[in-house]
Amino acid sequence: MKTGIRTGKGFLRSLVSLTGVLLALVIAAPLPATAQPGAAKSNAGILAGRLLHEDGKPVAASLVAFFDGEKGPPPDLASIRRVPQALTFSAADGGFAVPMQAGSYFIGSILRPASEGIGPPRPGERFLFVKNEAGELLPVEVKAGRTTDIGQVIGYVSSFSGTMQEACIVEGRVRSTTDGPVPAVFLLVKKHLGTPRPLYIAVSEEGSGAFRLQLPAGEPHFLVARESIDATRPAPGTLFGSHGAQTGSVAITKEVAPGLVGGSGRDYIQPGAMPIACQQGEVLGGVEIHLGIMPDPEKIREAMIKEQRGGLGTGGGPAGLPKGQVPVRPGQ
Repeated sequence: MKTGIRTGKGFLRSLVSLTGVLLALVIAAPLPATAQPGAAKSNAGILAGRLLHEDGKPVAASLVAFFDGEKGPPPDLASIRRVPQALTFSAADGGFAVPMQAGSYFIGSILRPASEGIGPPRPGERFLFVKNEAGELLPVEVKAGRTTDIGQVIGYVSSFSGTMQEACIVEGRVRSTTDGPVPAVFLLVKKHLGTPRPLYIAVSEEGSGAFRLQLPAGEPHFLVARESIDATRPAPGTLFGSHGAQTGSVAITKEVAPGLVGGSGRDYIQPGAMPIACQQGEVLGGVEIHLGIMPDPEKIREAMIKEQRGGLGTGGGPAGLPKGQVPVRPGQ
């Protein structure tokens, strides 16, 4: 079944070359389980093993990613990338040992030296997934209070051809404030808008702004577009937008304006942002995300303080904000 307008061809060309996966790791690197605030120590374990190439040589000093097998579809999806739950670097012999919460995980690796960090993607890098003899992703179990040693496992170069069992398709375009070509932006798929860490990540098509995403059917998700994901928050002056939100309107969270805004979010949200959901087998077209320019957080904070004290700045809008833009607190 299809609703809405179907967009053109050539969606997500950059994802073919692993861009989504590599950039997901830039913004998703969590602390080890033992260092995560509020982690349940009684439910933590250690996963150890040795990662090898198909020829038996070790995957040495490379970035290793762990994807929770119970919190989403397989991580080798064709049109969208999952964000890993944990990261570590392998040793010279391919060995690794990482603390994590108990559960089932899939293992992947970017062939990149630890000395180069996680950073943005580089030409020629490859991504491996640990698979069984049948070529299927191999789930490994982490037991609470134990060290689970899975021994030697083989990483195979991924073709990213996986599919979701119960999925739908969301098609649309990212729109800019001008009539010119739209730059490629990162699409973050979130279950809750105020959380900084997305569930999935993708890239829109440069020029047209088109995107085509495969998402879990029947589940609402927020779509957030960002020009850059080098940091948790959008950088001032960069493009930023959310599906359903007004262009250029931004809400601010507690970390930027301590004591002024309730909640524990660490990201910017936009008033009016709407979740999107589609049913099994449905192709939902005509979805649009309108981009605006991210303002300076310090100026937003100053404007919020003045607003709460009853004093507005001069120049047509609250201090530091474009004319017509009003700072909005989460929940308004």
